[in-house]
Amino acid sequence: MVGLQSPKLITGVRFPPGLLIQFDILSSFDIIPSMPEKEPQSQFEIYEMPEGRGQVVVSFTNGEHSIGVMTLNPGQELPVHTRPVDEQLVQLSGLTRLDYYEGDIVVEQVLLYPNETTVVSANRRHSHVNPSGEEPSLIMSRFDGDISEVVTNIRQNKKIG
Repeated sequence: MVGLQSPKLITGVRFPPGLLIQFDILSSFDIIPSMPEKEPQSQFEIYEMPEGRGQVVVSFTNGEHSIGVMTLNPGQELPVHTRPVDEQLVQLSGLTRLDYYEGDIVVEQVLLYPNETTVVSANRRHSHVNPSGEEPSLIMSRFDGDISEVVTNIRQNKKIG
């Protein structure tokens, strides 16, 4: 107990029926990390995409890694685009169809169901399509690399949260 202040006794851990073991754990307020003086603010940024397409949540971005969540409304799609780094995707709910392009021609389509993952290679022309006429598509994206230009473009949209 040398150097400890305000010891506490924790008792009553129950093991097999009828066996009660009692033990002491000493802790000290001087070794408990201090709590912040004010509550942390949410770092989530929520943007509404144009033309009723859906919403984008920027969950985390630091120039080296970015994580976000996109909701595509039923029947909506994103314009054809590329990303400067691989786009790692996990389908959270609903469906997403990825259309891959060479020029203006769709050369491959991949349908993602909930809990399925895929990676869109860097600089590959593609679009995200919600083929459902009834249910929103919810998909999470992760980028390892600099997508600061993409995030800047997202931030040009109407912020709703």
